[in-house]
Amino acid sequence: MQEVTTNNGQIDVSSVVLTDACKYYNGRTVFENLSLKLNAGDALAITGPNGSGKSTLIKTIIGYVPLSSGKIEWSTSQSDFNPEHIYKACSLAAPYLDLFEDFTLLENVRIFGDLKGFRDGMKPDDVISFMELEHARDKKFKAFSSGMRQRTKLGLSFCSKASILLFDEPLSNLDTKGYDWYQRHTSGNMNHQIVVVGSNIEGPETHFCNKRIQLG
Repeated sequence: MQEVTTNNGQIDVSSVVLTDACKYYNGRTVFENLSLKLNAGDALAITGPNGSGKSTLIKTIIGYVPLSSGKIEWSTSQSDFNPEHIYKACSLAAPYLDLFEDFTLLENVRIFGDLKGFRDGMKPDDVISFMELEHARDKKFKAFSSGMRQRTKLGLSFCSKASILLFDEPLSNLDTKGYDWYQRHTSGNMNHQIVVVGSNIEGPETHFCNKRIQLG
């Protein structure tokens, strides 16, 4: 396993492989005997009811939650990859994650850009335009509605250089306009990345996925 780093420490991952992966919590089986391979350009839908383990599997893929047994491997194109640094290759957008409350949208975007980098030479104002939140550019994040918060987190991931994008219940808190925005930006725009989507049901959140796992 190998890594490529950019100026901001980015790791470019070409595949993720799980082999006989199992996870147990307090005697409960979350998932077991799970084997799959995701290559750049693949989009995986993880579906199941609340509490079925979707978020746990997502966090396993980014190396945040260790497996109880089995193996996970991330492959790249150079030597000396340290699996503990896999988080540098990932961008996670989820309702339970937040940004800096007392910073403006522009300040949060700049911080994220310093950490992850933006694709295609995008600048912070380009990212805000992508989010369609120009009117909130200088507004503090703590004043954002739940829908604006979710669109910000999704937009940062969409625009990032991360090679693994993870969306946990991405349509949470979005209105009809937000749904349409998500649909537009998940239609053929992530061909060089690995994408993982956690959702309660098959539908608008997972419409673009070519691989699927049902939990629970």
